[in-house]
Amino acid sequence: MISNVLPTLAAVGIAAAGVPIGFAAGAKSATDAPSAVSSTTRGLCTVTPLTPVFAGFDSAGDKQVDYQTKLSCTTGRKVVVTDRQYDRLASGDVLIGRDTRVRIYPGGSTTIHLVHTLPNKDPAREHVYHKVSFVVSACGVTSVPTNYESSAILSIAN
Repeated sequence: MISNVLPTLAAVGIAAAGVPIGFAAGAKSATDAPSAVSSTTRGLCTVTPLTPVFAGFDSAGDKQVDYQTKLSCTTGRKVVVTDRQYDRLASGDVLIGRDTRVRIYPGGSTTIHLVHTLPNKDPAREHVYHKVSFVVSACGVTSVPTNYESSAILSIAN
């Protein structure tokens, strides 16, 4: 019986040795398709890149795209979200924008909106998506950046 308890106590001792368990690892949803929506949780915060949506026209008549990211967090967390926007072309994906947002949360959920002009690189349709990564800080401890998670692709006529 004691031999069964010792490995458990050793594991608890390692966890208590200063590794903040909430920041230890991110959990990803399983997905086969690279364009599928997925989430990452770290430090009691979850970030999900949502499929971009058409957001109307600017004053020059150019189409606008809203790259939305859902963020749910526990009270008192500082979250820095890096968002990279891409255009999927036949020749490969092209980075078309990058934004960083810093949020300090009282707790709960919110959606971050990043509205940008639709690139006009394809003759018929644009295929845009975004990837997000984030770090969480709390109680003087900052997590390592998460891996980038991709949204689904918005296909929109030029």
